[in-house]
Order: sequence, then C-alpha cells, then structure tokens
Amino acid sequence: MKGLTLLVGAALAGLLFWGAPAFVPPLEVVPVAPSPTVTDRTGRLLWVGLTGDDEVCLPLSLDEMGRWLPLVVVDVEDRRFFHHGGIDWVGLVRAAGQNLLRGRIVSGGSTVTSQLVRLVHPRPRTYRAKAVEFLQALALERRLSKGEILEAYLNRAPFGGNVRGAGAAALAWWGKKPSDLTLAEAATLAALLKGPTRYRPDLHRERMKARRDFILSELARRGQVSEAEADLARAEPLPSAMTLPRENYLFVAQVLRRGGGRSTLDGPLQRRVDGALAAALRFLPEAVTAAAVVVDNDDGSVRAYCGNGRFGAPLPWGWVDCADAPRSPGSTLKPFVYAMALDEGRLSPSSLLADTPLSLSGRAPRNFDLRYRGPVSLADALADSLNVPAVRTMRLVGTDRFLHRLRTLGFSHLAGDAVHYGDSLVLGGCEVTLLEMARAYRTFASGRQGPLRFTEGAPTRQERSPFSEASAFIVSQILGDGRRLSRAQRSLLAGPTGMAFKTGTSYGLRDAWVAAWNEKGTVVVWMGDPLGTPHAELIGIAAAVPVAVEIMAFLGGDLPRKPSSVVRRQVCSLSGLPPTSACPQTRQAWQIVSVSPATPCPLHRWQGEKTQTFWPRDLASCGTRALEEAPLRVVSPLDGATYILPPWGEPPRVALTSEGGQGRVSWFVNGRYLGTGGAGEPLFWTVEEGLQTIGAVDEKGRSHSVRIRVAPWSDRM
Repeated sequence: MKGLTLLVGAALAGLLFWGAPAFVPPLEVVPVAPSPTVTDRTGRLLWVGLTGDDEVCLPLSLDEMGRWLPLVVVDVEDRRFFHHGGIDWVGLVRAAGQNLLRGRIVSGGSTVTSQLVRLVHPRPRTYRAKAVEFLQALALERRLSKGEILEAYLNRAPFGGNVRGAGAAALAWWGKKPSDLTLAEAATLAALLKGPTRYRPDLHRERMKARRDFILSELARRGQVSEAEADLARAEPLPSAMTLPRENYLFVAQVLRRGGGRSTLDGPLQRRVDGALAAALRFLPEAVTAAAVVVDNDDGSVRAYCGNGRFGAPLPWGWVDCADAPRSPGSTLKPFVYAMALDEGRLSPSSLLADTPLSLSGRAPRNFDLRYRGPVSLADALADSLNVPAVRTMRLVGTDRFLHRLRTLGFSHLAGDAVHYGDSLVLGGCEVTLLEMARAYRTFASGRQGPLRFTEGAPTRQERSPFSEASAFIVSQILGDGRRLSRAQRSLLAGPTGMAFKTGTSYGLRDAWVAAWNEKGTVVVWMGDPLGTPHAELIGIAAAVPVAVEIMAFLGGDLPRKPSSVVRRQVCSLSGLPPTSACPQTRQAWQIVSVSPATPCPLHRWQGEKTQTFWPRDLASCGTRALEEAPLRVVSPLDGATYILPPWGEPPRVALTSEGGQGRVSWFVNGRYLGTGGAGEPLFWTVEEGLQTIGAVDEKGRSHSVRIRVAPWSDRM
C-alpha cells in the first residue's frame, strides 16, 4: 500500500508539473479592497464599514501582523511553507493516499500558496480544480516572495461571519491590531481557518477551545513555544462575541460624505461634549434633544460633534442629525447685523438706539420680556438681545445687504429674497443649521471664513472674514460680559478662560441656542423638539448656556485680543457721540479709529444757561427732558411679576435695571444691600423663593421699589 501511494503521488506530481501548465490561466493577485473606515485625529478607529462584497476587511502589511500570528498560521497550515515552491510534495503524497483509502477528498495537501489561489479564484473541490490550484501556486511562487504570499493570504482568509483578513479579525474579536495579539489569540485565529463557522467561539465555544488548545500543544511539542507559554495561553479566555467600532455615527456620516479616513475629531473633547449634553438632557422632557459642535478656530476643524443627544432613541427622530437640520435661529443672527453697522461707520458701541414700538408689516416686535426700554446704546441692545433696535439696525444697513452677508457667511438655507423675510430675518424668521451657525460665528474669533473641516489634511477654502478685527473684537467684548452667567458658571471660567456668547430662543419656545467663542474655539449648542413642539424649558440662557460653559471651560482660551484700530474715547452718556459743552455727563466707550461716527452730540443744546435735550423722532415719547433729569424708576423686574423656579439646576438670575435718577444706583432686596451699578447698568440677582421687595436708591437719595413673587415649580399652574 505504501508503494502504491508513492506511485500515485509521483504520477500526479508529474501530471501537474508537466502537462497542465499549458491549460491553466495565469492568476493575478490584486490587492484586496479595504473596508471604508473613519478614525479620530489620532488614528483611533471610530467606524468600519463593508466592502463591495459586504465584508469587513482591513488589509495590513506582513510587518503589521506581529510576532505570533504569522508563526502560528504557518505552523498549523503549512509547516514547510518556507521550503517548498508552492507544492508540498510530502504532504501531497500523504493526502493522496488518505483520499484513495477513503474514496473521497478528506485531505487536500494544500499549502498556504494554494489556499491563496483558492481564495483569489474559488472553485469546486475536485481533483481537476486541485490540479489547477497547484499549478497556479507553482506559477505564483515564481512571481511573489514568500512574505508577499503570506501577507496576501492573511489579508484574504475568512475568520467567521463576514470578517475577512487578520486585520478585521483581530479588531472584531478583540478590538486590537494583529501586532498586539497574544499567543492564545493568534492560535484562536489559526483555529478558525479550519472552519470559520464550525469553530466560531461565540457559537461553538467548547469545540473552539479544544481546537485552540490542541494547536498550542502542538506548537509546544514542536518547540515553537515553550510549555510555560502554552500553559499560560491555554488559561486565556476565548472571545464571546464579534464587535466592530460604531462610534459617533452622525459625525462619521459627515466624514464619509467627504471620503472617509482620518477625521478631525478630538476624542477627549468629544467625550466631554457627550457627557455635558447627556447630563443636561436628564432634566428635560424626552421629546427634547440636543446637538452641539466644537470648531477649532485656527483651521475650521470640527473637534467634537454630537448630532443628536438622544441618538438611537425609539422616537420618530431618533436617527436624525439635528446638527444638519434647518431650525429657527431665534436671536442668534443679531451680532452679525451689528458688526456690519460697526464696520460701515453707521454706528458705534455707544450709539443711541430706540427701543420703542415699531411697525413690522402690521405687527410690532417686542422683546422677550414684553417691554420696551426706550433709549439704549448699541452695546446694551446687543447684550440684552433687544428686538426693535436690531430691526432698526438691519433697516439701516439694508435687509437685502444683510441677507447677502448671511449667505456669504455660509447660511445656505436662506433661499428667499429680502421681501420674503422682511424685518423678521434678524429676529429668527428663517432657517439655519447648527453647522452653518458654527461656521459663521467662527469668523468673530479667527478673522477667516470658509467650510468646516471634517478630515485631517483636507484642503479647505479659507477667505478673509467679511468683518474687520475691530468689529469682531467689539462684538466679542459686548457679549463677553460674564455677569449674565451664574456664579457657578463664572467660577468654571475663572482664570485664563473667557468666552463671548449669544443666546437665542425661537418663537414659541421651540428652539434654545447658544453660540460661544474665544480665540481658541467656537461652540454652538442647540436644544429643541425635532417635531417643533414648544417646551417651556427651551430658553437659551437656561437650557443651552450651561452646556456651552462646561465645554468652553474644558477647551480653555481667552477672548480675542484688542486690535490697534480699536481705542477708547470720551462720549456723551446719552447720545454716545463725541460730547459738546452742553452734554451734562460723559463716559468712556470703544470706537473704531477713522470709522466710528464722529459727529458731535446733537441731543444737548444750550438754552440760555441751561441744557436742553432734543430727542430724535423715534424717541419723542421719552419727553423733552434729558434722561439724567428723569425720576428714578425700577424697570426690571416688573412690578407684580411672578417668577417660577425651575425644577432643576440653579435658580434664574434676574437683571435689576433702572431708568432716570442721578449717578450710581444702589440696589436692595427686602432691605438687604445687594450692590451698586452705574445708571442704566443691570445688576444681576439670583431669585429667592417668596415675596420680594426690590428697591433702588440713586446718589440724590431718590428711591423706587417694586414687589415680585418667586414661586416653586409646583405653583406654575
């Protein structure tokens, strides 16, 4: 029988080597197609997709396979791999004898090279197919080195399910690279080569363990590893399931639209953003979700991205990318119109604006607190997000020009014309996305504008900002006043960290926004109900700002530095223009050199030996007396108002504001001294439950007070 086996083997070898080559087509081993991948900026995998064959494959070079995997695979699959020319004649003769005895193919005598041939060109398991494979293996050995053959094989071998190649297998079973595999893990992958389904550890655990341990014992018996190494490897547990990276799906989708690869995402920052949003959403209705993006101002790279804080929730919008969905911006567009007016020299930060009733297409816009403040400066109008001054300013620069500027900044959803939007454009009567908002606000800190970057090394079109350094600095200074924040929030930003921020609340409490920025980064947070349902909790300062503060505190950075084109000058306290001898009070204010209005104050004139104030037409209702001669009045909070404490977070802070009076104003709550501020300057007070009497006293001893009620959340009905 032994002689017969050798005779058959020799005959088969001669036939394969001499007769078949003329009938065997050449085999081309092309590089295997990799799965699309997305990594963070450090190269850590975030997501792995499927190839065109619906498989997961991550081809690597042999050098990246590590120490153990090539050694174990060669020892198990083809021990004489480095000594034969594509056919292992000893193994082939042995296999031929076994097959003749059984009457069927039970052993193919395959080599790593012939298995590679079969993986590249699968065929039925017949004698003829085997002969073709061996001949193509012989030809392949003449063209490729042993290392190239082993590398191609390990990149094509199946390892269970739709996982192909050692790179994908190591990731799917252990979440690591092949170079980091232990001896036991390499033996597990080698065991899978005998039967990727039959030996899957998640389906046939005992069978796999027996096969793996047998391989380890054979390795020790043949001296490839020590007995101690084999014993330690046998003690290692088997993997229980295949898992692949599936992080930040909505961000990954944005990256894949741009070709995939190494993204701009910063892992630690992303985790902080996710944590801050999750913490905030715990106190909000389930129907409300959130989105946030953090942009590196230096090059516009997106460093953190959360498109939906409740992503995957069993809700109609659970898979919607809210960061790329159009929403009403509320008041967040106001800084852009003021920056235009500053750059064009139409207004300065101290310019007098009228917060008085104004017809708007048959309707009168009112402020969030439903009251008008009369004469205000541009700085106060922007800081307090007053509606009428914003509309007047937009009319001043031109609605069509403002619309064009917004489009230049990247707001691509503004498809209507100026007539379509009218005065509501600056008040949020349009739709924008969070990504567009981040791109636009970045201009205030970077001095540049252009598309946001999602992939490292991707070229981006960066242009000069349409706003000057001067106007960007002034807007940032106005909106960088930390007094609008709570004490705890200010403590988070203590030290070198500073930020400017603008909030926005859409009509009917459907969207809450905040855009925050400093020289280092831009953060935009949105909260809302994707179905458009109003929620009382959706107020920008209360809902979105705490998240932005936490992110900015982690990010660090300070406000943009003052350019040389911005200086302080003396202005009339009322008109905000250079004073004349008739102006009774003056103050310091920012101006843009050779740009800001320089006309002397027209409001104050001498009438004999007295100063008379002549109000402009839109402020005629304020009377003919100068503001500083008017009686002291507490205008905020409103007398008789009721405030409801929120069910979570810190109590709200209320701006205590007065009009009229002389000099600085001292504030008292129930007779307890609270603080002193300049005329017209707000002093913020954290409300306390109960009946409260708010009193103000000016330097002449004149006083005025109001009474309010602060009730618990349970009394809201």
